[in-house]
Amino acid sequence: MNNSITKKDTLLIVVGIIVTILIFYILLQYVDLQQMLQLFSKTEKWFILPALLISLTAKFFLAPFKWFRLLKFYHQTISFKETFLIWAAMTPMRAIFPLKSGALLHAVYLNRHHEVDWSKGVSSVVFDKFYNLLALLSLVPLAVIFLQIPLSIKIPTIILFLLFLILLFFGIGIRGAWSKLVPTLPTISFSQKLELFIMALIFQLSDVLVFFLVFKSLNSTPPFGMMLLYIPLAGIISNIPITIMGIGSREALLLVLFKSLYSPETLLGAGIIFSFVSYFITALAGLPFMLPFIKTWFQKKRDINFLK
Repeated sequence: MNNSITKKDTLLIVVGIIVTILIFYILLQYVDLQQMLQLFSKTEKWFILPALLISLTAKFFLAPFKWFRLLKFYHQTISFKETFLIWAAMTPMRAIFPLKSGALLHAVYLNRHHEVDWSKGVSSVVFDKFYNLLALLSLVPLAVIFLQIPLSIKIPTIILFLLFLILLFFGIGIRGAWSKLVPTLPTISFSQKLELFIMALIFQLSDVLVFFLVFKSLNSTPPFGMMLLYIPLAGIISNIPITIMGIGSREALLLVLFKSLYSPETLLGAGIIFSFVSYFITALAGLPFMLPFIKTWFQKKRDINFLK
């Protein structure tokens, strides 16, 4: 079974690379490449540096800390240092594997080195992604507030989204279904749910800030409502296994949403820089942690030398 999954993932990765190349080929038909390269040469680097620091902090500190707290709610005594190193080492795999299925290796590691039940490990990954999705969707009603649309559409949309988010937050109507899929679904208190949601929301807002700084580096200021709308859509698209790390699909979405505000060169340039800062660099930053982690993977349980 493991071999078939590996072959399937490999095939999806190859298809993802091909689709990414095809999307960029199509996008470049609408862009003056020389003009875009000139735009890159005029990029304000002082905006890129804080964007990079924010992205790395969110993905290498906030994200593993959220998972660390979630494991605490499972009564698993794993140090934050170990949680951080697991998360950092698996960052490249989460970025490349379809639907971020590389995150399931977290559950394998917990089972192998800490004797954590497989279903508990998987449910910790599911819950972590669930709160990320919840925070991502919460940006939509906030975006609608700032969008220039009729009140007759704006108010019902906000109300419906808020009701939907409340139902998801309290697990109304889904707990029974989830308990069948994940038998070890934990009982999490309201304060614990709120803590996870706030951390997930800060994580998503960090992408909004990075997106803003990227546009500022190109001497542009995107409308606040449009930024809040783009980030959830980009996040969802990034999880669809059609391109590698969502590269290409995010840029295409950017050209569709902002085509009336900026030139194709500015939009494609902003999309490339955003993908580079938020996804590509963070994946590269995880590579130094992979070798010691791989060595640890084949060691005996709890013999975790790479933590010393």
